Amino acid sequence: NDVEKLDLKLYNVDLTIGLFVDELFELYDYYFDEQPTMLDKYQNTFERLADRISQLVYKGFAIHILRSRPLYSQSRLMENTIKKLRVSGRLAVLTVIGEQSSAKSSLLNSTFGCNFRVSSGRCTIGVYLGNI
Repeated sequence: NDVEKLDLKLYNVDLTIGLFVDELFELYDYYFDEQPTMLDKYQNTFERLADRISQLVYKGFAIHILRSRPLYSQSRLMENTIKKLRVSGRLAVLTVIGEQSSAKSSLLNSTFGCNFRVSSGRCTIGVYLGNI
């Protein structure tokens, strides 16, 4: 509930739960690549983060699994998070394609309760994983 309240407060700010999670993925990779001895010290913290991020997915928040141009994913924390997600039943893939600013994110928000930010000129780039 606290995360949902925070997400509502951040609605008009260019900082979202999704962007925050992206930064956590980057932070983990920094420690993994640049400070491996520090990673050992914080491994339990990152394990708890992976648990919490997977819980956010179960609550309806989408995580950005592919991002940037070209699309890529190299985050080890993301891999740990995805491993913690238990997929029951069949996996469904939904693809929405269209011109820029043609209401694709609005469609996903209204149909599935996604939390994509929408405004004129804003781009939602990447591939997201969510639980609906």
